Amino acid sequence: MKKYLSHFMALILVLSLILQMSICVLAENSTNNTYAASPSIETAYYSSADTDTDADSVFQKMVKKYSEVSLSASGSDITCFWDMITKRALGLKSVVDVDFYSLDYDEMTPQGLGKVLVTMVNNNFGVDTKVVDSQKSVIDILNSYLLNGEFTKSGNSGVTMASEQVWVMFGYVLSGSGLDDSAWDYMLSQQNTDGGFGYGTWSDVSTSLWVKTLIELAGKDNEFSEYLQSIDDYVENNMDYIKQSYDTNSLASIVSYNVFDSKDCDDLLEYIIDTCYDPEGYFTWGEYEGENSFATQAGAQMIGEYFNGSVYSDLFEGYSPVSDEESDKKENEDEKVIYVTNNTDNSQKETNNRSTKNQTINNYYQQADPVVVTNTITKEIVKDIEIPANEITVNSNPISNVQPTITLNIPDYRIEIRIFLGIMALAAITYSFSTFFKVFGGANDEK
Repeated sequence: MKKYLSHFMALILVLSLILQMSICVLAENSTNNTYAASPSIETAYYSSADTDTDADSVFQKMVKKYSEVSLSASGSDITCFWDMITKRALGLKSVVDVDFYSLDYDEMTPQGLGKVLVTMVNNNFGVDTKVVDSQKSVIDILNSYLLNGEFTKSGNSGVTMASEQVWVMFGYVLSGSGLDDSAWDYMLSQQNTDGGFGYGTWSDVSTSLWVKTLIELAGKDNEFSEYLQSIDDYVENNMDYIKQSYDTNSLASIVSYNVFDSKDCDDLLEYIIDTCYDPEGYFTWGEYEGENSFATQAGAQMIGEYFNGSVYSDLFEGYSPVSDEESDKKENEDEKVIYVTNNTDNSQKETNNRSTKNQTINNYYQQADPVVVTNTITKEIVKDIEIPANEITVNSNPISNVQPTITLNIPDYRIEIRIFLGIMALAAITYSFSTFFKVFGGANDEK
């Protein structure tokens, strides 16, 4: 009897060990699995070997935050303009839901009209389209406001600040529209004695760097090199004050536009994250601890451009106006693939005095739920972001010279598996005991 009992207990122990091993194997196989990508699948590459985890974490939070922001406009203002810029910088779908034929152009300032042009570029809508009574385009309206190089609606000269003129000129430059030389003359005349541009005689870092970006995009960096140097000097001379005042908008602009070399930009980004970023997913401004919406927008654009390159270069290089019919077709295609970063090319950036953080930054990945992207160098998961379906978009120029991999997050059924195996084990044990008592209990009764 004892011999049979010991054999039975040994059998139970073996079954238990097999059960535990099965659970471990199944649990391991139910998590992330990497597959070689099919040639027909547009895939993602993301290299963050030269960035720290703090920057990755901020990027993830901002992508998730702005993926929930919708873009629409009507009336006399593109109220979602900065959300549009930020979403594009982060690599999210940035097309604005707007009917350009029904906007109230009569009520718009020249600056507002300039932002309409930038929005048209973002939407790949033709800026020369006659949107006003089939007779006038936005370019036509702005040309009628041009007075001695200044875009002014009032008819008075000398009233347009650099912060206003720059956005009108951005619209022209980004769309490749002809811009009168007098507009450049007026813009440069607004440079203050400290080297900066801004609101009248008050210089502002962001406005100054917008002007710098505008000059570079227009290919006038050699012609206006002394102005560019003065802007750099202005920013550098004010760095201590900007840091001490925790001016997030200015600090973020400096990183976005790569004013300094990569090492200094990396250090400044780390400083911004340490002093102006809250792990809850927002940025602060000054000594106030709560979220500042302007600072959060600037910070989100900054982290997007840190990884993806200049959003304005992307707008400039990516503008290809399509017809309404082609636009509808593209919208349907855009529901197939998602990308995290914008289309950047290091050689193109050098043309515009721009540099990107990574040379392989055209990042594609197949939509999963949630999306998981692995660092192709360390194989570590650096992105795990769930993005709504309406945020899906397509990058038109994938990298194809490397063998892609996709890391898919397979649904985790470990709990269900354990319950099932537990029930099966319990049934097996019950059956074993039943058999045991039948055999050995019956033998004892015969004795």
